[in-house]
Amino acid sequence: MSTLYKFQIIIFLAIISALVSCKPEPKTPVVTVPVVLDGDWEIAEAYKGNTLSRLLDNGTFKFTEDRKFSTNILRDTQLYPYSITGGKISIDNPSKDTYIVQHKTSDTLILGTRLRNFDFKFITIKAKEPE
Repeated sequence: MSTLYKFQIIIFLAIISALVSCKPEPKTPVVTVPVVLDGDWEIAEAYKGNTLSRLLDNGTFKFTEDRKFSTNILRDTQLYPYSITGGKISIDNPSKDTYIVQHKTSDTLILGTRLRNFDFKFITIKAKEPE
């Protein structure tokens, strides 16, 4: 056997060994913290695309303890069941609306959605509980 042939076999075996010994990085488990949305949320700012819109200044979102949702930004203000998975809120209404929780604190909720072929972003403030 020629030296070149031996060298090629050694390189080939080294490549195969490297490929076999490479293991994928272990996946970090995703920890999902439950998002509690219960309460009335008033729209402080609404963006259609990247443009501030004043048309929804009096808009509200309502999330009840028994997982019902309503909003006054659409013509239908009926309460509908909703589910939330990984920050995606799915409304069980005729149009099957979805909202994405972009940020949530105890008094601020930022939602994103697509309505009538436009992207919307809603910055909402939790309504004060009546005293």
